[in-house]
Amino acid sequence: MKKINSINQVLQEYFDHNKSATKILAKDMMPYLILAGIFKSDVKNGLPIKELLNRLQKNNKLHLIPFATRIKINTYSNWYFIKTAYSGPIEFVKIKKKGLKRASSSQKLIQQLKENCNQILGSKGKKNFVFSTNPSFKVDLYYPKLNLAISCVEKNLEVTMSTEKNRKNLETFLIQKGIRWLPIELVFLDKNASPESKQEQSESIKNQLITLVLL
Repeated sequence: MKKINSINQVLQEYFDHNKSATKILAKDMMPYLILAGIFKSDVKNGLPIKELLNRLQKNNKLHLIPFATRIKINTYSNWYFIKTAYSGPIEFVKIKKKGLKRASSSQKLIQQLKENCNQILGSKGKKNFVFSTNPSFKVDLYYPKLNLAISCVEKNLEVTMSTEKNRKNLETFLIQKGIRWLPIELVFLDKNASPESKQEQSESIKNQLITLVLL
């Protein structure tokens, strides 16, 4: 049930951030579901989510994911997620009534990205690592064994002169120390980005990480 609730929340965020979108192929949501930590990896072009939906349909539980529907075109049928109203799991409503604060969608996605970076690289990075220098520099993930630092950058944030200066100073510092640096622009947090650009960015991040491991 926890996995299903997480899928519903990812889908709700997707449609909230893409107002013009009314439906999307289930297999095209795999990059988002992987980044959310729901699935470890994709197999055979969306097989994990397709198998889950098939099991739910077979057990008459497809209603647990109200976004899901099967559309038949000619002799073939595909799983789709369509835009629909979703109120969220009961547990979420109870927590909200108690006035507890939840992490923002951006913070959640960045945290999930960190976990997935660890999995792809096969190493546990040091989160929110600060280099004790003067001035000090902070990165989201640091892998001493891989000589690699990763910074998450939200593309939809306004870039100020001071922010750009800090970024250049960080890059210069890491180059001097011989540390590889990968700044990841989280385009999937940009509500104005197209589904295609989000998927391309997700694949690009994975490919860059794999390349860095092989170097």
